[in-house]
Amino acid sequence: MAKILVIDDDEDFRKMIRILLELNKYTVDTAEDGYKGLEKIKNGDYDLILLDVMMPGMTGIDVCYAIRIKNPEIPVVLLTAKGEKEDLVTGINAGANDYITKPFETEVLLAKIKSLIRLKELQDELKRTNKLLENLATTDGLTGIYNHRFFYEKINEEFERAKRYNSHLSLIMFDFDYFKRINDRYGHVVGDSVLVEMAKIVMANIRKHDIFARYGGEEFVLLLPHTNSIGAMQEAERIRKAVESHHFQHIEKRGDVTISLGVVTFPSKYINHPEDMVKLADAALYEAKRLGRNRCVHYEDIEKVIININKGA
Repeated sequence: MAKILVIDDDEDFRKMIRILLELNKYTVDTAEDGYKGLEKIKNGDYDLILLDVMMPGMTGIDVCYAIRIKNPEIPVVLLTAKGEKEDLVTGINAGANDYITKPFETEVLLAKIKSLIRLKELQDELKRTNKLLENLATTDGLTGIYNHRFFYEKINEEFERAKRYNSHLSLIMFDFDYFKRINDRYGHVVGDSVLVEMAKIVMANIRKHDIFARYGGEEFVLLLPHTNSIGAMQEAERIRKAVESHHFQHIEKRGDVTISLGVVTFPSKYINHPEDMVKLADAALYEAKRLGRNRCVHYEDIEKVIININKGA
């Protein structure tokens, strides 16, 4: 049921319009002046506002300007007396969607209200659809975290920002140890549930502005803006321990699921492009696997590996 706010200093009019709108299945709220009306808008969720132009203190024009600053999506219908043409033009310029002149014909008012509320419903539906499409384009379907494509968008943005302001940017790349054994022993459905649980564990251990994405298969990446190598290694170790100590659903015992992590930090003489960060994080991850798995390795600790990569590039 649509909710309408009536802002008018005339008490008799407020009572009359409430009865009319409630008879037509609308939920109605009222305010006797602009200040109280704005307070109700701040705390309420309205589908339309009926706003008298001429009110003492704060005029309807002032209220309309204030509404448009904070709530540009709410339809506003001005209530104006005959002969207030200049105020009407000013009100429309202030952002009002429509107007009606007092005394008004009931059918005309109801038609305007119905039309504007329907338009708002369509706009809200379009926003929801666009949001859904945006989420589908940037989100991994299984885990609900960011996907490979969005990760590359963000690492390019963050790399340029870090380079411009000479700030740190770290990347953690990690995947499961012996994940094939999990799939072979418990099945792919359980394997998928492990991926989902792990994603939740990581999300609970990162900052709001960190970018966590599924890179592919059982491989994940975590981009850490404004984080040096020490901070990145601390974060990697925190995640490793959280996964190791978690008892995954359907898995026999705690500690059966572990991850290996490779860490890289910009600036570095080895990094000139975002792709270099991915390549070196992958090399550090490979070294973590080679050293026995269930560990974190920073590329700074494997200079020989980096030199070999550069020779082969």
